[in-house]
Amino acid sequence: MEWESLGITEVFIAYSLKQAQDIFAAHTINLLISDIEMPKGSGLYLLSWLRCEGNRVQVIFLTNHADFHYASEGDRPAKL
Repeated sequence: MEWESLGITEVFIAYSLKQAQDIFAAHTINLLISDIEMPKGSGLYLLSWLRCEGNRVQVIFLTNHADFHYASEGDRPAKL
């Protein structure tokens, strides 16, 4: 992806929920692109955690699952 052509100057990659939380703690992030499932957590939990922290980042979720009903559970923290 040509991020610079979209005005995006930094791209961070996390391979787990903990890495994502550490990145958000250290940087101002404007857009989160996340899989719903991730190692040691979920994108839905990450979003819930961000909202509890007062972070209003814009989010795009990706998934390869045909059944998307569990996405409505993103309003409350999941148990890890």
